[in-house]
Amino acid sequence: MDISEEDYQKAVAVVRKCLSGSVSNLQRKLYWGYGRAASAIDRMQDEFIVSPMSASGRRDVYPEETHELWKELQAAKAQAVPDQLDVNSILHDIDCYFDNGLSNTERAANNLLQSIYEKLGGEVKAQEQDHA
Repeated sequence: MDISEEDYQKAVAVVRKCLSGSVSNLQRKLYWGYGRAASAIDRMQDEFIVSPMSASGRRDVYPEETHELWKELQAAKAQAVPDQLDVNSILHDIDCYFDNGLSNTERAANNLLQSIYEKLGGEVKAQEQDHA
């Protein structure tokens, strides 16, 4: 089910405010049906706003910086730099950091961001040297 961008942004705001990435939370707060709320949560998972569901059924809400990094990576991917930048490896790193139960801590977010920036920096330097 597709939802409008306006409705999606409302859902993101609710998830960030409540720190709860659950379908039922969106249903209660926005008076949405299951399909609409589930579509919004699925998109948020794809865009690194919420984590995949854990074994206990819980979804963590990632720090906003994680979503911003995801957007930057998508932009880099769209600029056809796949040979120099392994976006899938970076996205895997994001999953690993949060699968290790470190989500919602500043330290984990900072470590994650540092790791990604180091990877990006290393790849960008290698690319610049190739063109020199």
